[in-house]
Amino acid sequence: MQIHRSLHDYHLAEFWKWAMATAIGMIMGLLAFLTDLGIETMNDVKYTTTESRMQRGGSTCVIVFVCVWWGGKGMMGGHAALVVMI
Repeated sequence: MQIHRSLHDYHLAEFWKWAMATAIGMIMGLLAFLTDLGIETMNDVKYTTTESRMQRGGSTCVIVFVCVWWGGKGMMGGHAALVVMI
């Protein structure tokens, strides 16, 4: 039974520790970028729709409320709401 790790095992463990940290950071950065892009896109659509309604002189609008819920516990569970003016 080997008690101490060899130098090769130590270097391999360090490599995978840094590789996983880098991969997690890159994935989280990509998800944050896509989330920000989605929010900006929804805001642009909302602004454009509202502006076009106001320019046409429409004083009435319909507000659609969409609630999305997904089950689970911890970070994977939650809800989101979207209000759209048509």
